[in-house]
Amino acid sequence: MIRLYDADESQFNHEETVLTALSCVVTEEENGAFFLHMETAIDERVQVGKIVKASTPRGEQLFRINAVKKKLDKNKRLYEISAAHIFYDLLDNLVLNVRPTDATAINALQAILNGAEEEHEFIGWSDVQGTHTANYVRVNPIQAIMGNQENALLNLWGGYLKRDDFEIKVHQTPLDRGYEVRFGKNLIGVEQSIDTADVVTRIYPTVVIEGNIVTALPEKYVDSPIIGQYPKPIIRELRINLTDEEKLLPIEQIYQLMRDRSGAHFTADADKPKTNYKVNFVQLRKTEQYKDLAILEELDISDTVHVAIGEIGISLDARVIKYTWDSLRERFLGIELGNFKPKLTNQNQKVIEFIEKIGEEITDGKIAAALKDAIDRITGHRGGYRYDLFNPDGQPSGTAYMDTDDINTAQNYILINNQGVAFGDSGLSNPPSLAISIDGSIVGESALFDSLVTNLIQSDIGQSLDLSSNVSINQIVTNQIDDFREDVNVQFAEQSSLIAQTSQDITTAVEQVTGYTDGHVETLRQEQIATATSFQISLTEVREQQNVTESDVQEVKSYFKYENGIVELAESGSPMVMNLSHEEFKLLESGSVVMHIKGKKVFADSLEVLTSIIVGSHLIEKYQIDGVDDTIVRKV
Repeated sequence: MIRLYDADESQFNHEETVLTALSCVVTEEENGAFFLHMETAIDERVQVGKIVKASTPRGEQLFRINAVKKKLDKNKRLYEISAAHIFYDLLDNLVLNVRPTDATAINALQAILNGAEEEHEFIGWSDVQGTHTANYVRVNPIQAIMGNQENALLNLWGGYLKRDDFEIKVHQTPLDRGYEVRFGKNLIGVEQSIDTADVVTRIYPTVVIEGNIVTALPEKYVDSPIIGQYPKPIIRELRINLTDEEKLLPIEQIYQLMRDRSGAHFTADADKPKTNYKVNFVQLRKTEQYKDLAILEELDISDTVHVAIGEIGISLDARVIKYTWDSLRERFLGIELGNFKPKLTNQNQKVIEFIEKIGEEITDGKIAAALKDAIDRITGHRGGYRYDLFNPDGQPSGTAYMDTDDINTAQNYILINNQGVAFGDSGLSNPPSLAISIDGSIVGESALFDSLVTNLIQSDIGQSLDLSSNVSINQIVTNQIDDFREDVNVQFAEQSSLIAQTSQDITTAVEQVTGYTDGHVETLRQEQIATATSFQISLTEVREQQNVTESDVQEVKSYFKYENGIVELAESGSPMVMNLSHEEFKLLESGSVVMHIKGKKVFADSLEVLTSIIVGSHLIEKYQIDGVDDTIVRKV
């Protein structure tokens, strides 16, 4: 039963208005979207802003209508309704400035909710352990909780989001009901993928204790408890970074640290493949094997299932990372299980690994100490205090990150706007000591860089380097750039694919990054969308500048579409479109028909004949008499 309430309703325990829904599907993703899509008969009581209550795997939930569209389907007039979980009401609120300091997740969540400008009914709860500090300035509570920024609560504290009407919960660990399942081969209704690319079963841990000397364990390796389940060991080196205090420990204690930290990787499932299962219950319920998998019907988002992988004889913990739910029949249409971490920021991890690689290569003198200090500060989570600057017209002119919360007392600062970045250590009222402008120039107190204007570099160990004659330094830099560019090209040569099925359509897509040229990422995407009455194929080429803005994206999309008995060919950016049906051929320009062919007749607003045309038994052609163009008609 789907019930409708007024937009300002606060009590939802009465029937109010019952809607006649033809379909109602709820979709939720782990730590992500939570929406409802519904079709009803035309009902003028259904309006944007009103609230509906519908069934979900965790009972009835409230959704606010954000779109209503009239639709004509097989001579039936319908309403197509989209609604977002009531949680998204917080998008319209604002947190001006909240700074949970050395706070637990529950304290941070409550600080965000209590810091909202407008009163609301939402409450928060969490059992996530650990303390962090974050600053939320002029953001809505949704951004503060689950936004893309690094200090968003789910990114910084971690955890698994569970939304229950006006109650927001963040769990340390997902619910484990103890269910164990085994997916057979070629099982109808189950799509399985297993990725072993990142599996490691034998770690070779190393540390750098002094200078650039690499130290390994006396026994060399730390093995996974399940190494025997694989046909051969999968060996990787693990460079373990020690603090200055840890480097002073006796060597036996350092060895134990290396063993413990290597073992922690296996505890975190580094020795197990990544898996993904898409379960289509509409198909699965028709099979004999359904009785063994029916327990999956009792799950909710982020719940854990123990999956036996017969190919390698191990068991994995997989979570519900997405589901679609039929609210009318109160059962799943499909669920997706996976064992990867939510909100995993691969690019940030690659940057950190790259910084650590540089830090390992530079181990002598003041440079190493300075680099280590900088990395420790930059990769920390305190981040300083943020202050937004405005020009006399009230328009934003920049953002400052300072070492105190008062613009008048702050000394160290970083100032950022669309023209560049400036660094200062004597307060915002004084000029910065270093600036990097948008055109690539770097200006500091002791050097000007456009190209490097110097013949001599004095190193930190008392020696000098003559750049004009030293070939080896150029070769080293060239090699480093080539290695980095090769790493980037390898990363870009990745291909992703998608198969998505709903009750209305099936979408398949394959996307591949084909190159990295002059700072641009070149991507090729082929997509097919099929419904009961239509079929479309599109091929899209995208050339995208890194650090992309809207003007930096160049996209060319060509597509072939069949719908309602009409074949359509077109390309993005071109006003010309061709339509072909069993009755006629049409050529359109900017949406208007400029020519069409039907039967044996050609219809056009105007035609230009370049040379000649035959009409019946007569030829009409261009003719030149005494250098002057003319037209003649003659019998052929």
